[in-house]
Amino acid sequence: LILKIVAPLFVIIFLIGIFESLKQGIFLLTYIIVPLGLAFIVSYKVPVYVPGRYDIMVFPAFCLITAVGLKRIRIRFLQYFALIIFILSTLFFLYHYYFTYKKSNDKIVSEYVQENMGKKDVLVVTELSITPFEYYWKKEFQPKIFQFPEGGRDFLNKEALDGEEKYADLEIKKLALKIYPLVNKNNRLWLIYHPIVLVDRLIERLKEDFDNSEVIKFSPGNNLNQIYGI
Repeated sequence: LILKIVAPLFVIIFLIGIFESLKQGIFLLTYIIVPLGLAFIVSYKVPVYVPGRYDIMVFPAFCLITAVGLKRIRIRFLQYFALIIFILSTLFFLYHYYFTYKKSNDKIVSEYVQENMGKKDVLVVTELSITPFEYYWKKEFQPKIFQFPEGGRDFLNKEALDGEEKYADLEIKKLALKIYPLVNKNNRLWLIYHPIVLVDRLIERLKEDFDNSEVIKFSPGNNLNQIYGI
């Protein structure tokens, strides 16, 4: 609820600040665009661009542009109202971060897989957990990773994501055609997952088709994309 109220207000005032910054000079915009653009380009080679970690370098410019937009509001009441909303929401999120935050387990999971995975094992990683998993991969060999759902969930319709049988089975079948021929008695199939309904249906299917299955779950942290289980 707080985000629904604050986020649009932030966006509007930030856009006003950008417009005013364009008239006054492009220093602040350059300060934001260049570091983020470089991090984005580098991330295509090395997966280093983690939101909240590297974009902190441009946070001062974000604050200054927002301040410019806030100052541009001529009606004092609205200006003070927006400022109070910003302060209260910031205090709320700071409290949440420092007193209820729990670090995600992506590094622990990745290290566990590296210690126990064989070179011929088959690895399936759900779309929401593939980036942090690859980030912490330090093993000398690069495993063959299959993504589920294929292409990411942005390419799926809502029915498939919600796990409706017809659509979910279609996605599972596409994955099975790729990985099942690669799995035999000499290797193992790993599924690194973040729980959504579609993934739950995949786990049910794998348990039916393979013997000796084991599920290892990890306590959740605050990273929305983190790995929850193997």
